[in-house]
Amino acid sequence: MTDYLLYCAGIVLLLLGFVGSVIPVIPGPPLAYLALWALHATQRVDLPYPFLFAALVATLAVTIADYVVPSMGVKKFGGGKWGVWGCFAGTLFGLTAFPVGLLVGPFIGAVLGEGIGGKKGTDAVRAGFGAFLGFICGAAIKVILCAIFTATFIYLLMRSYT
Repeated sequence: MTDYLLYCAGIVLLLLGFVGSVIPVIPGPPLAYLALWALHATQRVDLPYPFLFAALVATLAVTIADYVVPSMGVKKFGGGKWGVWGCFAGTLFGLTAFPVGLLVGPFIGAVLGEGIGGKKGTDAVRAGFGAFLGFICGAAIKVILCAIFTATFIYLLMRSYT
């Protein structure tokens, strides 16, 4: 019975991991990583500790990169700290108009942030485009890691019942 509760908890954590990969306020990859620990805690599946450690390192790297990649996108396209903060604020505000707002929020936020910071016209739009690309790249990296964790979870779960 306990194993089935852990399986269900793992599945919920994996689903939340995917949701958190595109919604910034939910820590997607760390939740998906916890699903691996839920599976490890069962009586039927024993994940090797080197794998769990490697998965932890990947989770930490992706989580840190998630904060750095949008900023790099803004800066690569000529933006500054106003654009970075605007991108973050636009992402949070975009949650209110999910899913469209989540896609255009970082862009609009960075453009407005750069405008407040003194940049005009195409310079502000270019920074907004960088923020959008950074957000998309960060989300893609998180989704890929969550997919790897999900595939591992399913494979090990299926293997334990054969």
